[in-house]
Amino acid sequence: MKKIFKLLSLPFTLIAPTIAISCSTTNISFAVVAPWDKNLDKSFFDEIIKEYNRLNKLSNANAKEVGNEVAFVESGNDLANNLVKGASNVAILTPTVFYNNKDRDSVVPFIQTLRKAFNFEKENSYYKNGKENEDDLRKLAATAQKAFEAKKYLEWDDQSYGWDGTKYTRFYDLNKTIEYYRGVVMIWGNEDTKTKIKKAWDEKDWNTFRNFGIVTGKKTSASKYKLQEALFKKHFTKKGNEFTSFGEDMLKNADKYQQGDGHNISKGSLSKYHIVFDEFGAFAYKHNSYKGKKLDYYSTNNEDEKIEFLTTTEAMKYNMYVAKKSLDQKTIDLLAKAIINVHKNGKDNYGPRIGFNGYKQIKDIKQEVIDPFEKLFNNE
Repeated sequence: MKKIFKLLSLPFTLIAPTIAISCSTTNISFAVVAPWDKNLDKSFFDEIIKEYNRLNKLSNANAKEVGNEVAFVESGNDLANNLVKGASNVAILTPTVFYNNKDRDSVVPFIQTLRKAFNFEKENSYYKNGKENEDDLRKLAATAQKAFEAKKYLEWDDQSYGWDGTKYTRFYDLNKTIEYYRGVVMIWGNEDTKTKIKKAWDEKDWNTFRNFGIVTGKKTSASKYKLQEALFKKHFTKKGNEFTSFGEDMLKNADKYQQGDGHNISKGSLSKYHIVFDEFGAFAYKHNSYKGKKLDYYSTNNEDEKIEFLTTTEAMKYNMYVAKKSLDQKTIDLLAKAIINVHKNGKDNYGPRIGFNGYKQIKDIKQEVIDPFEKLFNNE
């Protein structure tokens, strides 16, 4: 599952999969990132083409069938760049990549991907004031905390926690999908350390808060960098002690930052950094053993030191299928229906292996894509 969510935060030149569609030929070429398990079964894409051809013939009995090709590649290849250059007609992009693309007006999002909902996240939540008993993000973090700490992470067993090979089903509402994900701000230490960190948060004292040390993900990560940055801009607003950006703050306080993985909280090179970013609910899809060996994730070395979820971030929409406007609307609509139908028919053996558990067609780009992004990032 680790590699699944990395797809959410890749820069534009690395986002995949891409799907190349040439309306002037009888062939559809899929270029996709190899799933994390390296199973290169292409039957999902074969089924999409079959369904696309079926739908196309329903509206035009004389329509020629299209064929398909599938190329599985590593995510480091510059696949998304094909969309800009016109080599590909469809790509899966994050909202950030879509919004910041200078050629945004030449493409159209048409499918919103979905994921399984956590059973401790009943509805979308937004920042209010950061206060423990008033702010919905603080309340959501506390609810997740209770689920997480019911038993020590190392003691979770596959049967009672429902490990299905990709996630602990104990933490999911398997009958519900949502279209967004978010980050979390974790803190750790003894009670005195945690109390001081929370005091700095409550008083919106950025300098004191930051000096406890911060572990971020890569700068391209939404759930482990960008979303926390957006939240901090809204929260730490005291004149003369306000937060501007991680990049600017690092110029004078580089020693207070460390890049690392959230599940390694308190360990090794992260042992001096008491504020740690992670994807919200990441513990739910990180197995606590590998080849029979227990993994010492989400734990501290001393009994008097505990991990606490201080707050979640606001949420970002999940990845989208985006098509070049050079494709006619009928083709885009049929492709959208084909993707959705194949999934509903239980033949999507690709999406779940990169974190997609459903799809819905985007009807209003402004309302469903542009406005949520601008509310999240442009109105701090």
